[in-house]
Amino acid sequence: MPTSPLFLGIDIDASGLCLVVLDQAGQVVTQLRRAYGGRGEDGEHDPQDWWRALRTGIKEMLRRSRCAPNRIRCVGITGPADVLVLLDAGGRVLCPTRFAANAGLQPYVDQLHAATGERNLANLAGGYARLGCAASRLLAIREAEPRVWHDLQLVLPAKDFIRFRFSDNPGTDPASAGRSCLFNPRTRAWSKQILSRLQFDPAWFPAPRSGDQIAGRVSAAAAQETGLQAGTPIVTGASHRCAAAVASGVLAEGDTMIELGGTGCLLRTCAEPGRDPQRHLRSGCHCLDGSWTLEQDGLAAGPALDWFEQEVTPAEVQQARRHRRPVLDHLAELAAESSPAADGLFFIPPDASRAGGFVGLRLEHRRSHLVRAVLESGALALAQALPAFQACKAPIARLVVCGPGAENTLWCQIVCDALDRPLESFVETEICARGAAILASSAVGIHRDVETACAAMVAADASYTPRSAATAAYRAALPHRARIGEQLDELHQPA
Repeated sequence: MPTSPLFLGIDIDASGLCLVVLDQAGQVVTQLRRAYGGRGEDGEHDPQDWWRALRTGIKEMLRRSRCAPNRIRCVGITGPADVLVLLDAGGRVLCPTRFAANAGLQPYVDQLHAATGERNLANLAGGYARLGCAASRLLAIREAEPRVWHDLQLVLPAKDFIRFRFSDNPGTDPASAGRSCLFNPRTRAWSKQILSRLQFDPAWFPAPRSGDQIAGRVSAAAAQETGLQAGTPIVTGASHRCAAAVASGVLAEGDTMIELGGTGCLLRTCAEPGRDPQRHLRSGCHCLDGSWTLEQDGLAAGPALDWFEQEVTPAEVQQARRHRRPVLDHLAELAAESSPAADGLFFIPPDASRAGGFVGLRLEHRRSHLVRAVLESGALALAQALPAFQACKAPIARLVVCGPGAENTLWCQIVCDALDRPLESFVETEICARGAAILASSAVGIHRDVETACAAMVAADASYTPRSAATAAYRAALPHRARIGEQLDELHQPA
């Protein structure tokens, strides 16, 4: 009796390795999460630790699930686009890497702008330079580690390093390349002008190919180390953001994804490359051929909520953990005690480049208002971002929410009300690994293409519709929130 095919999705992230095996209907057959060893005190990772965790993790996963290696028909890999692995001519790792960007990279962002011209860079690379983009990280390495720079022959994002260890084939996808500030999303090619001005060797950067294409096969050596069958196909894969988009079916023109919590991004799929003259939105590539994105980061991000939990509500956090409940669920119960728009209380989240704070605080406000203002801050920021899409003639059609906040009913409803749009939520915690496995399923003939795979393997966990009274409250609050943000920016501008 023939056995059904399975697909392995691998996710490399800062907290550890995730493995998810899906069947052709999108059901989870088995999954496993494993931490890395040997992380440095300053947050440095040895990429070889990822491979060590992977080779033992796959063997353990196969053993626990009693899954024969030949049932894994294809492998997909995802990871952060900005985390780079630098290799020498022999494919050896030259130095540790970091997941998180830090303020120490700002001089290299400035150096990037000085070398290319800020407006020219935006035109060529699709938008503004970000603190942790590949270009700024490479400039920092060139200055700090000349010996590494001398031996450098290949630059790969984290997921592509893992595929390289599997198959000895270097490569990347257009979405990961597009986050580097070295890549032109319009031409879907590395920018010769940017590379030349920065004096980066074009040979370091492999040509991108669609995330659903077979980009290598498990070598005999990798098969022996991991327990997979030699010759198993591996697709190019996708960055975290685009893998999550695939797993939530965000593929068609106008489909839009919100990552609630985490990086707090807003991503819209486009049938052709876009451009925002006001530079609020960044133009990029989807991981699939013939598809682009418009994106904005930091709109409903996790760091401000993390700060609030640690510094303002530590007792509630401890209580939730004692009862083995998600902390956000416990806080949402508090927030539900106050009305939409938090009775005039606003929270402007601080970040690396600007200050924030609570504004409009009165003596009658309670802890529930504070929590609600924090949750509403992300929703109102998302609502403020929508006009930029309209200005680019890129209206939002279908709207989905994923990420750490997607499983919280109140937060999703707040977003739905603030945006005045129906939305669907996807609460899968390992959504990026799932997206990688879905890409793999479309590459070996099980599903005709990624769209067909998503139709068979993707289903929303919940749906929300706007409530008119709450929508009206948020619509009235938006102009006040915009003015407060502008005033805070002016107040904290350097003299």
